[in-house]
Amino acid sequence: MGFEFRDSTGRACGSTEFAKSLLADQLESIDAELAASIRAETKWRENYQHYFYELTRLEVIRPDVNWAKFSDAVPARIANEAGETMAALAARGFANRHELKFVRVVGTGQRMPIAMPAVASSLSVQNATADALHALDFVRANSSLDISGDILVALAGYAELSAAKAWLDWGGTVAVIARKNDVAHAELVAHAQRSAGTLLFVEGGIDLIAEIEKAGHFLRTLSREGKRLVVASFGYAPGANQIKLQAAQLALTQLAQQLPKSQVALAWLATPLDVIITDAHSVEAQIAAYRSRGFATKLRDAFWQLFGSLKPATPEVIEGEVGIFDASANRQGSSYILAKHSERWAALAAARAGVRISFVVAPPAETRSVLGAKKVLARTYRGLARFGVRPLEAEQTATLMAAILVRSLHDPAAPQNTSATAIHAGLWSMPYQVDSVWVPASLIG
Repeated sequence: MGFEFRDSTGRACGSTEFAKSLLADQLESIDAELAASIRAETKWRENYQHYFYELTRLEVIRPDVNWAKFSDAVPARIANEAGETMAALAARGFANRHELKFVRVVGTGQRMPIAMPAVASSLSVQNATADALHALDFVRANSSLDISGDILVALAGYAELSAAKAWLDWGGTVAVIARKNDVAHAELVAHAQRSAGTLLFVEGGIDLIAEIEKAGHFLRTLSREGKRLVVASFGYAPGANQIKLQAAQLALTQLAQQLPKSQVALAWLATPLDVIITDAHSVEAQIAAYRSRGFATKLRDAFWQLFGSLKPATPEVIEGEVGIFDASANRQGSSYILAKHSERWAALAAARAGVRISFVVAPPAETRSVLGAKKVLARTYRGLARFGVRPLEAEQTATLMAAILVRSLHDPAAPQNTSATAIHAGLWSMPYQVDSVWVPASLIG
């Protein structure tokens, strides 16, 4: 079943017009000038980062904004040929009172402690936020936590950074909603069988986009298991398909919030390549790092600046102790940043509504989807080490993120916002604009 982007009138449109109309419509009553500027923009793919910077500024200076309007609009404006939106289809499936048949695989292994991957010991304030380090300390001190009272509903659960395997090892229950992938499925079933956990899935898989109604039906069925549902979004897709995949995930997280608050939690893996909210101390440290460069580094930087690279970072302090910094990357594309901001808005709205959330910024990871897409990215990752950025291995990243998710769910002190818990691998500590580092890093690598 094909889905199309729709503007505010319901007319089919491309991803650029979709993004512009969605943002401008929601901004009309909040910042009419910014809304008009977005509508008038003729070079969206070149200039979109500026607008997301301004949207992030609004997150700080306008705490009264209802960000749910922005995130809810995404699945409400993507529809099939019959005019049925993703939001409506998911809701119809969720309203189905009949149980959807599914397979239950119960493991026979021994429950493993919630152990940290080796890379955790090398994390510091240079590549992680203070709260992320607190999260690691919490997990180390509570490695025997019982997670059997939760069902991890892993959306796109075969993804490399999915918490599914670690969750099973730690004795948890995982329900996978992901499209058919025989190799990944067989691997996960085998892992579940030798683990201490339980795996739930619908035979043949569920395509989050094409079978969004079925996904909603499975979510309703899972809600009768008598455990808290931890609906976690792990999906990634290239180009404009990322918006559609994010829309499907958003539609399901919206539906999950119809359950009693004690029976649901929501989780997201955010990107470090975004406009971020930080603090005044981090802003000062970043500016000081640029000023204190050595003579040889200044010569190197002067050379690269002739070609528009290695520009100094320009973070700013707004609202007293709050900082803002553009760490987005134009190479990711406008669809990616819209999708990632959509999940941030959804998390903000859910937290304000009293729903337990886990919003963790994941580090750049050496996944097949990243390194396999373009060989140059493997070289870029190698070259980033020269600038203090060290991407993590995919398997270690997945385990690390799963451990922090456990902390988010069980630590009363875990922050319920979208700016505290991040392992950025050094991207946010660099004294350079993130977007200006890629070319030198690629050539050095």
